[in-house]
Amino acid sequence: MDGKTVRGSRTRTTVAISLLATMAHSGEVLAQRQVADKSNEIPSFAPLLNGVNLTHA
Repeated sequence: MDGKTVRGSRTRTTVAISLLATMAHSGEVLAQRQVADKSNEIPSFAPLLNGVNLTHA
């Protein structure tokens, strides 16, 4: 899991876009979700994992 702010996404009228992603050990991105403005990554953690098949993990 890692959160990043998208470089160049901020304008004069909008805030920067923040993303939270889950990755496999091989480096492939398994799921990605935008983090709500004025929030942190914690509330986005569970909904992000809902889209990932964790069977036998």
